[in-house]
Amino acid sequence: MRRRFAVLIVALLASTAACSSGGGDSVKYRTIAAVAVSGGFDSAPKVDFPKPFTVKSTQRKVLHKGAGSGPTVTAKSIVGIKFVEYVGRDGVSVGNNTANRIRPWTATTAPYTFPVSSAIKGLRSGLLGLHAGDVVLVTMAARDAFDPTGNGTTVAPGDSIVAVVKLVSVTSPLTGPQGKKVTAPASVPGLVLSSAGVPTGFKKTATTPPNVSTLGVHLLIKGNGAAVKPGQSLTVDYLGALYPDGKVFDESYTKQPVTVDLNHVITGWSKGLVGQPVGSRVILTIPSALGYGKAGGGSTIPKNADLIFVIDILAAS
Repeated sequence: MRRRFAVLIVALLASTAACSSGGGDSVKYRTIAAVAVSGGFDSAPKVDFPKPFTVKSTQRKVLHKGAGSGPTVTAKSIVGIKFVEYVGRDGVSVGNNTANRIRPWTATTAPYTFPVSSAIKGLRSGLLGLHAGDVVLVTMAARDAFDPTGNGTTVAPGDSIVAVVKLVSVTSPLTGPQGKKVTAPASVPGLVLSSAGVPTGFKKTATTPPNVSTLGVHLLIKGNGAAVKPGQSLTVDYLGALYPDGKVFDESYTKQPVTVDLNHVITGWSKGLVGQPVGSRVILTIPSALGYGKAGGGSTIPKNADLIFVIDILAAS
């Protein structure tokens, strides 16, 4: 269920230590003071800086302070932002990707939502400690952006990045399901837990049907949070297996929670999770047609396979 976005502002670096910004002693290093931002923040501001623009170390400047209320951005936060981003070398605008809901900054643009942990190092350092409503200018050294490889298109090795980011929302995910325990029907495969209480698989019961004819949504814990809405981004822990108690093909419990866009998941998830409260633990039994269908899912999910998931809904934004 993971979806990796190949976009500039949220690309996760394989390494941030290898390449310095620039070309040796001949590089003219600048500072954040050389960047001018004007035009307000209801729509994209105008950003001017001398080219080429290279910084030796990443810097940030808060351009506007919001109310200062709500959660503070931490490494575990989920944030929604509007932003503009430029390559320091030539001022080329980068980052917009309509296929992934990353659209040009306007008054009506929907914020782009992602976990801070998935952002490049320069952006992470620029956002930590801020609140919703803040606007920040970040000038990123190449080693904190896309070095040692660049991004394969507009950003080359050694390029510094200039970004203005409007922080629209900050969400702090739960550390696990929280709410009231609920008993699933006897026909639903039981959830198998490790000695530490971590989901590891499923076990069918005497009344478990051999196949899934319709989508099944079965709460084990009913959360106390707001109900999930269509199209939201969710932070979840999950485990998926072949129905009813077959091989586990993917899970996040031994790794870290993941953030998914309900517009870009299998139909069984987008239909089954809408309406469930944040904090819930839910089992989804998914017929093949609402999963990976006739194509299957690579080498791990056969063609026409029914699926079963347990999902902990930790945040929605």
